[in-house]
Amino acid sequence: MDSTQLLKMKIWGEGMLNKEDRYSNIKIEHMPLMITKNNKILCLPNNKEMTHIGFSGMIGTGKGIGGNTLLGFEHWMKNRLCLILNDFQQETLEQSLSCKNKQFIENLKILNINPLGLPIVYVYPSNKDLNISEDEAKFPHIKMSIPTRYVIQNIEKYYKLDKSAKYFTANIEMFLDCKDEEEIDEALKVIMAENIEDNKNRKSFENMMFKIKTVFKNIFDEMITDSASPDAPAFLTISRNGLKDYNNLTIQSLMACELIPSVQTSDIRAKSWFSAYMSFIVESIYEQKYEDNFFKDRSISMYVPEIDKMWKGEHGNLIKSSLSLIGTNGRRAGIGLRWDAQDYDAIPDSIRSNTKFLFVLRKSNSQEVSGIKKDFNVNKEVQDQILSLKTDARKGLFECVALTTDRFVLYNLRNGRVEETNEPQLGRLITPMAHHKNPAVSIRDVLK
Repeated sequence: MDSTQLLKMKIWGEGMLNKEDRYSNIKIEHMPLMITKNNKILCLPNNKEMTHIGFSGMIGTGKGIGGNTLLGFEHWMKNRLCLILNDFQQETLEQSLSCKNKQFIENLKILNINPLGLPIVYVYPSNKDLNISEDEAKFPHIKMSIPTRYVIQNIEKYYKLDKSAKYFTANIEMFLDCKDEEEIDEALKVIMAENIEDNKNRKSFENMMFKIKTVFKNIFDEMITDSASPDAPAFLTISRNGLKDYNNLTIQSLMACELIPSVQTSDIRAKSWFSAYMSFIVESIYEQKYEDNFFKDRSISMYVPEIDKMWKGEHGNLIKSSLSLIGTNGRRAGIGLRWDAQDYDAIPDSIRSNTKFLFVLRKSNSQEVSGIKKDFNVNKEVQDQILSLKTDARKGLFECVALTTDRFVLYNLRNGRVEETNEPQLGRLITPMAHHKNPAVSIRDVLK
């Protein structure tokens, strides 16, 4: 028996439910996420195809709790490759630690589960303003860049060239292998010599070449590419069981090690290149599901907390389009989105219409439920339930309504009977095995 199996035995035991008292000994095969008001364990079914899962509710009602719980089961129980695309609020550091909340731990006893942290590696996109604090540095982390060649091929996603674009595109092969400003200058001199026949167009052409030079200076100064940030790899080579000298982009290589990359975006969300950068990550993962032998047959769960904030900055259409691509084609590619948002209606239809499971926490008024009513055919009774849900973090209580266009699997705790339903279910979220951030407690205090 290998170490992974031993660890899983430590977590689950022989069965996943307590053997004591009035409950039956039930081995749960599906992925548990909620306990219904009728005292049944609500599970997501073992579908062969990846589906999208959403959480929506007011701030502080438990969206992150649901994501944390789901991530634990997907990694430990289903052995899926996972990544956290967007840690906007630096809320995932605590998830490296086993749950320390006494009430949460008490809640887990009904499933006979021990608290356990997640093998997260915190990925910091390299940039000129990057500062990793002393507390952050205590956790497994790595700085990451993106390939210079890729940025050059997609230059206008990062900075606009305006009239200079046609000259850049016509001579792009001369730029692709440039690693710094000096090499860009040499390429520009060659282009100048080949294109200026007389003095009539010299000034105009010089201005356009200056524009290209300025754009590249900005890119290199930002230190987002591998040539500008040698201490932040764009690629990693790894060796582990079944993989020898496997080389891939940083995030993909970490996932191939069965680690969970958590992309730290709090310091870059205001950058003009944020949307293009995140779009590169999403699209590179999507492409490799078809092109890379390791990823072709592995399911990927892509966690996107606060997804509706991803496209609110400059050029937000880039990341919005990339995530919409996953929304539409993720099922076929084997990529499942796990997203959360306060504003359900802000989610593109390409994602909403392909989200088969939605966990709704308390909403403040009926208008906030309008899109959910339409997409999941919610009646007045369920709407009223949503508006009256309760949250009490001190008691580990995060009430929600589970909706699906597919089916849920329900385990009866008393007699072990298993049933399926597509009806809305009222209940409370199962709290996570990993620790969860308390906004009132600093990570430094947690580590004490």
